[in-house]
Amino acid sequence: MPLYFDLVNRDFPFMLESIGCDWVQVPIKRPDGHPYYHWLQTQSGEGEITIGEVKLSLPKDAGVLIAPFIPHQYAAKGSEPWVTSFVTIKGTFADRISEMMQEENYLYVQKEPQILTWLHGIVDSYEKRSISGTELSVETYRLLLQLTKHLEWQPPLENKLVQTYLKPTIAYIETHFAEDLSVEILAETIFVTPQYLTRLFRRFYGVTASEYLMRLRIKKAKELLLTKKDTEIQVISQLVGFKSSSHFIATFKKLTSYTPIQFRQLYLN
Repeated sequence: MPLYFDLVNRDFPFMLESIGCDWVQVPIKRPDGHPYYHWLQTQSGEGEITIGEVKLSLPKDAGVLIAPFIPHQYAAKGSEPWVTSFVTIKGTFADRISEMMQEENYLYVQKEPQILTWLHGIVDSYEKRSISGTELSVETYRLLLQLTKHLEWQPPLENKLVQTYLKPTIAYIETHFAEDLSVEILAETIFVTPQYLTRLFRRFYGVTASEYLMRLRIKKAKELLLTKKDTEIQVISQLVGFKSSSHFIATFKKLTSYTPIQFRQLYLN
């Protein structure tokens, strides 16, 4: 069970504060969270982690990146040993990770076996002293980029068009997503044509304004499904702006591969 701390003794933008593999995981409870960004991934068996009111299952290859000082606890799920790999990340640019995570407290990844391979490769290189501090920093950044690919979209580019048109539109969507919105209504709020607004969304986000709105509604629905576990699906569909529960269920499954009920069962006991 290799475990190493402070792999690099000088400052870099991103550094591995600790790394471990083949770890038979014992129950952990951190009411004050961990002081560093913490990636935890299952090698075998299954675990369960609680972050706030949300419970997430961690079967083989699944993992979670947790922001610093976020209360959480985790333990094996079932009688089989839960074997994990993990890293904690610090560095002079560590505060930028929050932007990469879109200000979320955690990032859950269902399946990333390549990261387990990466973890074992880093441990092997470190033990053989065949990797430099600079290379470790670069590899840590590569890990973060790989993880943030799982976000539904990336933060907007600092562009004048984004600042002038898209940020106000996104702010409006964030506060009115439960209402009857359309591209025409959104375009009116910033005094442009629907066609122009759609072109801007495609240029900077790779999706239309309608697709952006729909993804946000599904994101909000995921949060409600896990935090309001006794709320009926029909009610949740209305809370996030769908006129019919059948449309909500079909859209949710199209974007997540799960029905809302399956998604809730997947993450909650």
